[in-house]
Amino acid sequence: MSTVHSIPRLIDPVRAPAAPVTDPMPIAAAFERVRAEVEAVPDDALVAINVDIPAVVLTVRVAVPGLLALRPAIAHELPRFDLASLDKLSDYAEALAFLHAEHKRSEKPVVQLPEMYEEAVAFRESVIAVGRSLVLLQLLDTSAFEQAGRVTGYSNVAYELMGLCRTMLEKLPQLGAGCPLTAEQLQRGQALANLILDAQAERARGSRTSLATRNRQRAFSLLAGAWMQVRRAVAYLRWAEADADELVPSFFQGRNAGSRSESEEPADLEPTAADTTAGRESTTGLAQTSPGTRASPLDPTVGDKPKGDPLFTPVSDEPFVRA
Repeated sequence: MSTVHSIPRLIDPVRAPAAPVTDPMPIAAAFERVRAEVEAVPDDALVAINVDIPAVVLTVRVAVPGLLALRPAIAHELPRFDLASLDKLSDYAEALAFLHAEHKRSEKPVVQLPEMYEEAVAFRESVIAVGRSLVLLQLLDTSAFEQAGRVTGYSNVAYELMGLCRTMLEKLPQLGAGCPLTAEQLQRGQALANLILDAQAERARGSRTSLATRNRQRAFSLLAGAWMQVRRAVAYLRWAEADADELVPSFFQGRNAGSRSESEEPADLEPTAADTTAGRESTTGLAQTSPGTRASPLDPTVGDKPKGDPLFTPVSDEPFVRA
């Protein structure tokens, strides 16, 4: 049992209010600009996230300036290409960064719950030790501490700690310097108990985490679709230069199926059947071939492109079509 002189440091109970989406942060502002598009991505078109989101955002941030320099050439060579896929890449990536941060923030209370519980148990022992000492010194005439410390569990410990701190706070004016605990410490103990109850309810409810996770997946799906279109356009435009992978690298760059074990490498991104159907309606190949003829070996949608990379998988023989 802890002594009255070793009261553990508590988690700071003061939590900053959630930043509104109108926050002037660039990533929040970007999310506002494309919020309607993100929220409109249907569930059956969601793409599984099996890549590192910060790495994806960095890849897009690095590539965008060079891609925008190619915009006039893309508009000239591919007049039916939907330039919105290129123009909105930056906003899509920044919106994904914002929603990834929201996703991580929504997980934080649940992740900290065991840690907060341990600190609550340790602080409860300190409060009980102080209370029983004051009872022996006849500075407290309450029996609230006689049966304390026997319960376990998140809710039980939180409620008991809250009650013990309240009892001590009520007697504090009469105790004065005779109490080793300060009002601030006891109030922090109450706040810690409240945080535990909030985190437990949030974990049970799961709504906030679920919503943040789904919104992040929608943003990633939106970005992945636009990135695929831009990669195909650049592959066509820069086929002779063979630098498409440098200008608009795959989200899966650096992955080598033979160099890592299966457990170390995520599975290739596999769209759902509904997503594939949607892709056939909204995405296109780059080479036009006559019925019954084989694609040219120089067709940028076939050949030696990375196997398993969906961003180079041809889905149609039609030219680019605006959504």
